[in-house]
Amino acid sequence: ACGEQRPCLCPMDSDICARANTTRAAFIAAILNEDVERLGAFASQFVEEPALTLLYKYRFKEFQDAGETQQAGEGRSGGGKTGLMIAASMGLVASAEYLIEVMQHAGFLDLADSSGRTALHMAAQHGNAEIVAMLVRAGAQRARRCHLQKRALEYAEEHEQASVARILLRPPAAKTLTPDETSM
Repeated sequence: ACGEQRPCLCPMDSDICARANTTRAAFIAAILNEDVERLGAFASQFVEEPALTLLYKYRFKEFQDAGETQQAGEGRSGGGKTGLMIAASMGLVASAEYLIEVMQHAGFLDLADSSGRTALHMAAQHGNAEIVAMLVRAGAQRARRCHLQKRALEYAEEHEQASVARILLRPPAAKTLTPDETSM
């Protein structure tokens, strides 16, 4: 059980912990309301790094597509979307921008749902060009295929998202060399 005076150590995916349920609900509300200040407060609220990590990796069952199933043995819920996937699907630009920055540094940018789709696949499918561009700039894997063997580009083309397809077809930006690197 969670103590009032110390940080909650319950797993973020615990269905029996009221505090974990409250935290998940507040995190989703911040994403949906594009409350970037509140999203930032989660980072300072959680003293325990594993708790914050679980929050970013957690798959919200409330945002589960038809046909998604629970994947056993993964250590987290398989059905549903991460916060970044929700923001990418719904076109929540401010939330996506914040989550991309945080998740890029944590190595979670290309997390996939139980169908193998990433936030990039979802943003492309829904025509959220600004979020697609942010994900591409942050280094999301364009060539990654979902379980149906589709890349984000195929989702964009299937759903007639021409502006998204153009972004995905652009060559990756070349790394700008610093003066020190050019003299080597």
